[in-house]
Amino acid sequence: MKTLLLAVALGAATAPGAVDAPLRAQAVQVLRDSLEHEQRWIKVHAAEALLSSGQPDGVVRAFESELMSHGSEPEYRIGIWRILAQAAPTDRQRQPWIAKIVAAFLDPGGPDRLHAAETLGKLAYRASAAETGAFETVVRSGRGSLSVDASWVLANSGRPGGDVRLAERLASDDRGIRNDAAYAMRHLAKLSGSGWEKLAMAAAKARAGDGERATLLSAAFVHAPRDQKSHFKSELMKYLSTGTNDETYEVCAALATGGVDADASLLAPLLGDPAPDVRIGAAHAILKISQRRVQ
Repeated sequence: MKTLLLAVALGAATAPGAVDAPLRAQAVQVLRDSLEHEQRWIKVHAAEALLSSGQPDGVVRAFESELMSHGSEPEYRIGIWRILAQAAPTDRQRQPWIAKIVAAFLDPGGPDRLHAAETLGKLAYRASAAETGAFETVVRSGRGSLSVDASWVLANSGRPGGDVRLAERLASDDRGIRNDAAYAMRHLAKLSGSGWEKLAMAAAKARAGDGERATLLSAAFVHAPRDQKSHFKSELMKYLSTGTNDETYEVCAALATGGVDADASLLAPLLGDPAPDVRIGAAHAILKISQRRVQ
C-alpha cells in the first residue's frame, strides 16, 4: 500500500504549491484528531508535533486532564511532564516540570529513570555542575539505553567531546545501543567534525536489513554538509515506501528538520496511514516544511 501511495505522490512531487493551505489544514487536523482520540505516548507525540508546529491550542487542556488521570503513573507521567514543560509560556512556569523530570533521573532506584533521561535529552537539557556527576556515573556504567541517554544529556550540556562520546556508541556490538545513539545524534543541534565523521562512517557501513540503518541515515541527513545531503537523503527516502512503521517515522522526522517543498507531496499520502505515529510524523514534517517555506 505504501509503495502505491508513494508512486502516486511522486508524480506530483514537483507540482507548484506543494505545501498549500489545504494540505497544511489536513496535517493540523491529523494532529488534533490524534491529540483527542489517541492514548498515552501517541498522544504525547501528537502534542509535541502541535507545539513544534506553532499549533498549541488544546494541548495544555488535554495534558492537564492527563495529569489528573495518570499523573502518578510511572513512566507515562514523564511524558505528561514533558508536554507541560514544552507548553509552558515562560521559563518560570516551565522549571517545576523540568525539576520533576531531573529528580526522576537522579533517583537511582526510581521507575522513571530511563524515560526521564531520554526526555531530558529531547528537551536539550543542560545539566548543572552539581548534576553532571550523576550523568557521568551512568555513562561510565555502560548499561544500555540509559547510558546512551545520559551521554546525550552531557552532549547537550557542552561537555568537551560530548558528541564524540555519543558517536562512539555507534560502534557498539549491541544493535539497540547503536540505534539509540543514532536517534540521540539526530536530535543534537550540531556535531563537531569528529562526531560527524563517526556518524557518516557508521551510516555508510550500515547495510540494508540492519535495524538501525534508517536511524543512522536520518541522523546523517540532518547533520550532513550541504554537498553530502543528497546522498544520504536518497538512501533514506527508500524507506518511505519499503520501511517498517518505525523506519518510515524516521524519514518523517528527518524531513521535519531538512525537508523541502517537493517532499510534502511524498508525505501527503501518509496522512492516511493506518499507523498513528506515521500519520503524526508525516503531519509534523509537512507543517515544519511549510514553516520554513514562509520564513
